[in-house]
Amino acid sequence: MRRSVRPAHGGGGPRGGGGRPAVARRRTRRQPAPRGGQGVGGERVSTSDGAGSVIAGIVLAAGSSSRLGGETPKQLLVLNGRPLVQHAVDTVAEAGLDPIVVVLGHRAEDVERALVLPSNARTVRNALFATGQASSLVAGLDALGPEVSAAVIVLGDQPELPAEHVCRLVDAYRTARRPIVRARYRDGVPGHPVVLGREVWPRVRELLGDTGARDLIERDPGLVAEVVFDAPAPEDIDTMANYRAALARADRQGRGGGS
Repeated sequence: MRRSVRPAHGGGGPRGGGGRPAVARRRTRRQPAPRGGQGVGGERVSTSDGAGSVIAGIVLAAGSSSRLGGETPKQLLVLNGRPLVQHAVDTVAEAGLDPIVVVLGHRAEDVERALVLPSNARTVRNALFATGQASSLVAGLDALGPEVSAAVIVLGDQPELPAEHVCRLVDAYRTARRPIVRARYRDGVPGHPVVLGREVWPRVRELLGDTGARDLIERDPGLVAEVVFDAPAPEDIDTMANYRAALARADRQGRGGGS
């Protein structure tokens, strides 16, 4: 897949919510973490920036699924035999990110019961998830230790995101010397994943509502580098129509859809 790295010119980024969240931590079922930072295709992937610090993964999966309808939260909709949120967790694990934080809110206990986490991952709960996604982003950042130099932000409702995209963004973060790196897709569409260096976390903590880091990027595009992918942006599963389309794509690719 062809890609390039370039400075950004605004738009896109993590969507947000307001206030500083109260976070409760809980461990769930574990599976072994990838050994030795092993990433896509078995290739060794280091999450260290060379100075003893690490690059973490944050999966945002706290939303209330208000646009979906029905009783099942979208985090638990099944695609290819796994809940949507499990796809996101597996993607960041496959990319070799360590540690991994999964931010939950709506129906958190149900989602925790369904998750199988690698040993380097944990869940945190954002009590303020209803205020918007920025509060979940802050909850994830607050759960990381001082050794973490940057975090890759992945959305829990993008089950078709390739781990390769995450790896390329991490590589770009190491070389671009910019504190923010985001993806830009075919037809110029910006989006996730986004890498946030620790130096911008204080500014991220000031974000409110559902605008997220997009406001920060638009105010100061000099902070941002982009990885341009010759591929369509991963689809958000926000509605039943989105979900049915994802099932149809999985069926066409022979992966069994919702089974």
